[in-house]
Parts: sequence; structure tokens; C-alpha cells
Amino acid sequence: MMISNRHIKLFQSLFKGREDIYARRWENEDRDGYMPAYNVDWDKYDKHKALGGTFQNLKHKKPAPAYSSGYPKAPVGKGNDRHLLLTEKQ
Repeated sequence: MMISNRHIKLFQSLFKGREDIYARRWENEDRDGYMPAYNVDWDKYDKHKALGGTFQNLKHKKPAPAYSSGYPKAPVGKGNDRHLLLTEKQ
């Protein structure tokens, strides 16, 4: 099924939310949920985590921008336990 811009606009009109960022689903053992998607330098995060920090209090993260039309390219990430990052619009 091909999804057109008309379908996207209809969906956006039915489910209004934030337009500046988008949600990323996460799963961890018996828990799951949604959180804002961020662009993260994973090397800085690994160092931060080694010092007892958490993703929540990581200062070196920026919200990943949402796209108002079309779909971004396939997600890429570092490892299965990482939040996926979207690279660019198609």
C-alpha cells in the first residue's frame, strides 16, 4: 500500500501532537513505553553512564527533528539496546 501525503495529512489531523519532535518506542525486559527521540553522541553517553549518569540527565543530547511530510530514511543505531536515530528525509 502506498501512503500519500494526503494520508499523512489526514493522520496528522486526527492525532494532533507535537510537531517539533517525534516519539520513539522503547522496550526493556518487562517494561515498554515512548520517549522523545534524541540525536546523541553515544561515546559521550557511554562515558557519562560509566560515571553513574543516566540518559535522562545527559546534557549532550538534542531532540531529533520531526518531519512534516514524507518519511525519513531507514533508522540507524549503535547496538540493539540503543535508541535509533533517523538520518535524513527521503
